[in-house]
Amino acid sequence: MNNVHEFTPTEMIEIEASDWLAQMDGDQKLSQQELASLKQWMNRSPAHRAEINRQIKFWQQANVLTELAFPLPHKKNQSNRFWSFPVFWQRMGVSVAALVAVFVIGFSMNIQTPSAVHISGNGVYETRIGEQNAITLVDGTVIELNTASRVQVDYTAQRRSIRLMQGEAFFTVNKDPHRVFEVAAGSGVVRAIGTAFAVRFNEQALTVSVTEGKVALAAVSSQASQTSQALQASQTSQSLPFTSNQADIADIGSLVAGQRAEFEPLLAHTLEDVTESISIDVIGKELAWRKGLLLFNGESLTTVVKEMNRYTKLTIEIADPSIADIQIGGQFKVGETEAMLENLAVSFGLDIYQVNQHLVQLKKNKQ
Repeated sequence: MNNVHEFTPTEMIEIEASDWLAQMDGDQKLSQQELASLKQWMNRSPAHRAEINRQIKFWQQANVLTELAFPLPHKKNQSNRFWSFPVFWQRMGVSVAALVAVFVIGFSMNIQTPSAVHISGNGVYETRIGEQNAITLVDGTVIELNTASRVQVDYTAQRRSIRLMQGEAFFTVNKDPHRVFEVAAGSGVVRAIGTAFAVRFNEQALTVSVTEGKVALAAVSSQASQTSQALQASQTSQSLPFTSNQADIADIGSLVAGQRAEFEPLLAHTLEDVTESISIDVIGKELAWRKGLLLFNGESLTTVVKEMNRYTKLTIEIADPSIADIQIGGQFKVGETEAMLENLAVSFGLDIYQVNQHLVQLKKNKQ
């Protein structure tokens, strides 16, 4: 049975729009950082703005909202199964009417007011396991941190410097032709003026994906990199000095929108050997964490479990090698580990064994 569904760009926009509306219908009011992220999302393209307006207008005009306010039949352990777009709205019930009002009023009064956005200055920012957070800097640049990530911000009159000390971040860089924007991670440096890109730091390896504009990649000398890493190991929660000697940095190539490179900057390979073109669908799937989602489209169970482990303190293991290559397709919400495991059990015929409070093992269903 084929459990893989490939999301089209239109479907991705629909899912993201509905997810934004769901957040606005939550118990807590959106933070200023979240409002800034919403504004950024709506400005990505006319299609993004049109889709969220379409959903709002639909619910404004609908007269059947009260008919949707009924509990869906489900068993106790099935409340977090995969949801499709229509089922999601059914689960929203009549609260959608209030959501529309909150959105229309909140958007017109708050999101379009630049002064309402919380501005963050120099310092160290981090997220815990399973968290995401958005930081708006003094120049309008937005940094979105993924799970268990840490960055140091150091802006001066001459440079805009970021050190990715751990994890993964997405950067939407505001243009400033007079000050270069650079992200240092390990022995690698990514430079941009006005663009959007993601950087994932895994020990010495970097993965850089560009969604807009162009970035230049460079490598820090081995000695300078070792000094930086030693300081980082001893001061993980304090500010670290940035490399100021440009002689320590060597350019190694550039990436444009729609390209990704996974590489170790100090190794003697050409950038062309590690660069690949990536489609809009792939980019959307890999960056779904920005909206609190994990999307899979035919990845092996091994890959899925490795990704899930990034978002939970629980350790998930594959105890049966025969299931390691099962292809997994679907979407999960970050932080809902129990729901993820339940979906794997129900949709892909796996048995889930709780070994202890810290360890879960996956095995083939014996039935």
